[in-house]
Amino acid sequence: MRKILSLILIPFAALTLCSCFDYIEIEKSYIISALGFDMDENAVRLSVEVANGGEKRIFEAVGETILEAFQNIKKGFTRKPDFSHTACIVLGENFTQNMKYEALQFLKDVEGFAISARIVTAENALNLLENEPRETAIGYDIIKLLEQNKVESIKLYETMDKKITTLPLLGFNEQGVFLLKGQVKKK
Repeated sequence: MRKILSLILIPFAALTLCSCFDYIEIEKSYIISALGFDMDENAVRLSVEVANGGEKRIFEAVGETILEAFQNIKKGFTRKPDFSHTACIVLGENFTQNMKYEALQFLKDVEGFAISARIVTAENALNLLENEPRETAIGYDIIKLLEQNKVESIKLYETMDKKITTLPLLGFNEQGVFLLKGQVKKK
């Protein structure tokens, strides 16, 4: 009797332990491929590129602080944002050194944010993210550009100290995104 009861309870217990309690269907989430930060007069402008399959959209919001801009952009989402695949963070040139550090520290605290996201600068982050034409999400195109040109770039997890060294500067035209300035990786 004990063996029969064990044979029944063990598979049942194993089935109850196998679950994905925090699993979210991909159709019910926004895959965030890139984020952009700009100063807009006295406010922070946050731009987010969403890349779900063939869908590519740019969301933007403004707030007096980074937190407020982030909360405002989340209000516009109809799905749960997934930051685990974020490829890059674009900082506008009008962001001061302290604001860059504040933005990066904030992102480190966002649940599930990809700490391996690369950090770059542009004259205007929103304009760079809105750049057309493109077949893939611009966040992933930027990573390819950096790798093809063997440009040194910083990942989010490398900014634990306050020293943010020279970041690659990107521009864009009708043909797409291009590198304006960046240090070549040392061999």
